[in-house]
Amino acid sequence: MFTMRQNVLIEGSGAEAEAMLRTVEPHCRRPFGDWGPALTGRPATLVVRDVSNLTGADQLRLLEWIRKGTRTQVLSMTREPLYPLVRQGRFSEDLFYLLNISKIGLFGDDDREL
Repeated sequence: MFTMRQNVLIEGSGAEAEAMLRTVEPHCRRPFGDWGPALTGRPATLVVRDVSNLTGADQLRLLEWIRKGTRTQVLSMTREPLYPLVRQGRFSEDLFYLLNISKIGLFGDDDREL
């Protein structure tokens, strides 16, 4: 399914996003690593949970980390749509476009911004 190892952004509630992550994971390469201070090395697939809550400094750190490694696929999840945060200046536009290669939206119609 994800033969080119593209980055995937999953937008939805915590439980829905975790369920979708478990659905996508078998199509990704191992080993997996979770983004955070405990991350060591460069996993084949990096999982970033609740990316919308990253501080500006952490967004920059993640952006630099992605740019340094061309062979790592990033699976990121967010509880709120990222594009409105980009427009408000609360989320890095460069990071948004790197994460949003393939998007899986799980929000209902009431949750989406028109």
